[in-house]
Amino acid sequence: VRGHGLPAMRARLHQLGGTLTIESAPGEGTVVTATVPVAPTHQDPA
Repeated sequence: VRGHGLPAMRARLHQLGGTLTIESAPGEGTVVTATVPVAPTHQDPA
């Protein structure tokens, strides 16, 4: 994947098992959300 544009971002996130969503409304702005699944970390009880 070359570049840093939205298609490249979406492809990279897909490779990682994640997603890229873009929501836009005139006069409201744009929300870009990137999600990437991660394994839970082990935490010792306090």
